[in-house]
Amino acid sequence: SVEISPALAEKQMETIGEVRSHLSHFQVECRDAADRNGW
Repeated sequence: SVEISPALAEKQMETIGEVRSHLSHFQVECRDAADRNGW
């Protein structure tokens, strides 16, 4: 099994959180753009 240090695990969780926030922000922008094009 692979040992994961608490610091490394915390860093990974931070990265995952950043990626998710970027993805949700990107999806909102795409939805807004699609709504504008739909007018």
